[in-house]
Amino acid sequence: MNQMSQIIVPLENLFAPEIAPDPNNADPMVIALQVARRYPFLPQPVFIEVERDRIILNYPAASDHARAEAERLAQRAARHAGNGDCHRAIAIWEQVLQLVPDDLVARRDIGEACSELGDFIKAKHYLSEALLVDFEDIGSLVALANLAVRQEDYGAAEVYAQKAVAAGPQNAWALNCLGAVQFHTGRHEEALSFLRAAIAFDPEFAPPYGVIAYLSHQQGRHAEAEATLREMFARAKKQDIRSEPIFTQARQLYRKVQDSLAEMQREQARRTAEEFRVAVEKHTGYPIRVVQEGSGDGPVAQVQLAWQHQRDHHLIRCQPSYPTKLMPHLLAHEIMHIRLGYDAHQAERCRYFSLSAANRQAALQAFENRLERLAREGYPAVWLADCTGRLIANLFGALYNYPLDLVVEQKLRTEMPTLAPTQFLALTTPLLKEEEQDDYELISRLMPRRFLRALVALRGVQLLFVDSLCCGATDHAARFRHREGFNLARRLWQHWQTKSQALQPGDEYDLVDEFADIVGLRGNYTWLPDPHSNSSPPTPAAA
Repeated sequence: MNQMSQIIVPLENLFAPEIAPDPNNADPMVIALQVARRYPFLPQPVFIEVERDRIILNYPAASDHARAEAERLAQRAARHAGNGDCHRAIAIWEQVLQLVPDDLVARRDIGEACSELGDFIKAKHYLSEALLVDFEDIGSLVALANLAVRQEDYGAAEVYAQKAVAAGPQNAWALNCLGAVQFHTGRHEEALSFLRAAIAFDPEFAPPYGVIAYLSHQQGRHAEAEATLREMFARAKKQDIRSEPIFTQARQLYRKVQDSLAEMQREQARRTAEEFRVAVEKHTGYPIRVVQEGSGDGPVAQVQLAWQHQRDHHLIRCQPSYPTKLMPHLLAHEIMHIRLGYDAHQAERCRYFSLSAANRQAALQAFENRLERLAREGYPAVWLADCTGRLIANLFGALYNYPLDLVVEQKLRTEMPTLAPTQFLALTTPLLKEEEQDDYELISRLMPRRFLRALVALRGVQLLFVDSLCCGATDHAARFRHREGFNLARRLWQHWQTKSQALQPGDEYDLVDEFADIVGLRGNYTWLPDPHSNSSPPTPAAA
């Protein structure tokens, strides 16, 4: 005997409110006609029982073989949907419904995919059919509410959301849905209560965090907004690619929050940098002078140590165009370089990185075959020579500067948390611009493979460090993860995490060598000794 499946539906759900029959005097023929109209997808025959205010439908169940095949197809469809291919997913879910016509999840998934594609009519059709299978299905109720919000029908959205919460009082999706509807209709305090409840019941559910943070930010409570977003990045999980917009919006909001915090704390940050300058002047015995000069093509700042240049002061040169709001971080960064350099100098471990003529010639020779090929393709020789020089400078500049900058930025974060907002903006703003103008394809044609792998590794560890400082608020390393050499970046990162736990004066120079060992650049540069390590430094000027 064939197995039977069953659906139980309240009588009132079968009819529109204005035509719902009296449960005590319902005409079986009217009910049968309505079942035939609302449930054409059920396999025949359908047996109808009326029990007071509910209808029981019994019909042939799908075979075990059909259900197994449907499950296999549904998994395929979910993978396509998770990768953003909704059209392919819908086609496969429709095959599922041919095998198992009463598959609620497949109908709901098709409805949600249609909504993603902007086909709201088809989406509502499938989601409504899902509710015919289970009138309390929270996923379908939430999806219908979200669909109504997208159509700005907030009355209908609230009806669906209220039903979802009634069906699942502790369901994060339902609570978030009702909170979102209340947010869109301006009832912010009510919204917050439901959104916070959603997080309490499921801390890994991402959507409510963003709305709570947005409300805090709009109300000027930027520290609260930051804390909420940090909690989201630490606890919430991505379901699949469809979750990415939620995290993208949260990251954009986090940046706005940091900008607001930097503006609000500008004077405090300035005082912090100034107090640090005074402390390092006292520590080293030399005043620190800051001058604004430089061209747009050079680094944003450079530091010259007093004893290195036989001066009676340390000198910091800054680009005059550098944003005033970010200047406290820039000055603190350069002053930290002075402190680290002085401590290494005192420990007689200070040394200077250099590319000798022989080093440069060896590096240039590595480019020869590629340059010859590109010249044959018509690239101008002068342009190729300029690019080669820049790439060599960038590669070895990264090898020397990135390890030292990791030390500097970690110490700033630990010792001067007041600078955290400006630190975030200063480190990430240039990276956003680079992502818009990624020239990796051109660089990969110009650079020898071993140099390219080293450059990817060094840039990769820099980006991993920035992402770690921001606690998930950025993912700048993402665009490097599939590039050759990123495996070396992971090794650099692991080495840094171990080494950074107990750094001693001068260890930053050893870190350069250790990075060079990992990326294969050891022996391609020269260390110059500190010529003043065993002699008396120049007399400092009076403060």
